[in-house]
Amino acid sequence: MQHWSWIWAAVESALQAQAQNLMHWTAFGFGLGIAAYFGVPREPGPLVFLAASLSAGLCVGLAIRFRTGIARLLIVIAALAGGFAWSQYRAHAVSGPVLSERFYGAVQGRVVGIDRSLSEKPRLTLDHLVLGSLPQRVTPNRLRVALHGRAQEKMPQIGDIVLLAAHLSPPPGPAEPYGYDFQRQAWFAQLGAVGYTRSPVMIWRAAPADQGGLIVQKWRQKIGAHMAAHMPARTAGVAVAITVGDRMYLDREVQQTLRAANLSHLLAISGLHMGLLTSLVFFLTRALLSCLPYLILNWPIKKIAALMSIGVGAGYLMLSGASVATERAYIMAFTIFAAVLLERRAITLHALAIAAILVLLLRPEALLGPGFQMSFAATGLLIIVFNAMSQWTWAARWPSGTRYLMGSVVSAVVAGLATAPIAAAHFNILPHYGVLANVVAVPIMGFVVMPSAILAAALAPLGERRWGFGA
Repeated sequence: MQHWSWIWAAVESALQAQAQNLMHWTAFGFGLGIAAYFGVPREPGPLVFLAASLSAGLCVGLAIRFRTGIARLLIVIAALAGGFAWSQYRAHAVSGPVLSERFYGAVQGRVVGIDRSLSEKPRLTLDHLVLGSLPQRVTPNRLRVALHGRAQEKMPQIGDIVLLAAHLSPPPGPAEPYGYDFQRQAWFAQLGAVGYTRSPVMIWRAAPADQGGLIVQKWRQKIGAHMAAHMPARTAGVAVAITVGDRMYLDREVQQTLRAANLSHLLAISGLHMGLLTSLVFFLTRALLSCLPYLILNWPIKKIAALMSIGVGAGYLMLSGASVATERAYIMAFTIFAAVLLERRAITLHALAIAAILVLLLRPEALLGPGFQMSFAATGLLIIVFNAMSQWTWAARWPSGTRYLMGSVVSAVVAGLATAPIAAAHFNILPHYGVLANVVAVPIMGFVVMPSAILAAALAPLGERRWGFGA
């Protein structure tokens, strides 16, 4: 009995030591539960969902009851079971009809997305579908069709109701064992069919002035088209991608070059973009409010600036398409500014864990994608390394230029080491000059490209966008 009590005391002590890391372990357990669901060879039945849900609830109840070191372990177990159950629920919540066989015929639908396929062809995403004489109960919720030949002559706009004749098929599965599973991605995107058309696309009814839920997509399309019209084609594709997250104008050769140089992460709207925008809004708002002594003495201008940054960041999150990396960046920025509002210290690793939990709550399937893995791996390792470097008192005596150069090099090396294995697993490529390329490109992005984008956005209402576009 004494032997078991000693073991129990040791376990209790170890769990108590992890009190400050409970959020990290909770995020890990939640992600592990999601990975377990997607790793099972066949779809679990409703009894498995019920067992996982009850297990999560029971562990939470016991944790509230005991409130000791073992309660922290119970919370992690609850997160694991909850991640499994939540993934199963999400998979069934987005379920919709999938085309069972090939289809050729008339298609009517509303345009909700315009992008470009791997073959550099324009591609439409349609909803509100009518497929020939196919019954509505077996008609997919959405489909995606590439435009070939004469179909490219007249491009529709977001919100247009279009008519076309298309060759459609069910979304294909992996091309090789354990390869990229487009079928799973299509399921969660509610794409029940994919295909192509060579016949002209006829606009049956133009998009109404009130776009409703498509207003943000319409703005993104207009901003991208405006930038593409006022910039050289090769640079316009990159500029549109890093400002509104639309890769419609991005040349395939440019994408491959950036991927080979380990710079494709610059195209993802993430911490660099969101951090620069929200911090600039914070400091400018605070500086402007500080010009009036009455406001300094009577108003909490620091908190007002934080609220302004949160609001602008939320607007940019929607305008950029709300990718996984952007969601992670905004949640971390929100956590930091919320700490300013509450007059608390923002703990960055905790912010990263909160961001991971919230992103996975919204889209648990994102765990399997390279965007989630590369974004969180690079950010987590950067936080750990720079927290360790902050303890180097001898480095504080270096000139500011030297410290900045060292920080840029360390950032490039750490981010490259964190993302290289993931890039190799997903894209079968291992960049040879990734560190050098990032050392050169990241400062240019931070001090030239992104400030120019903000300048162009600020001057666009005045008709002076050329200062930001460089045109």
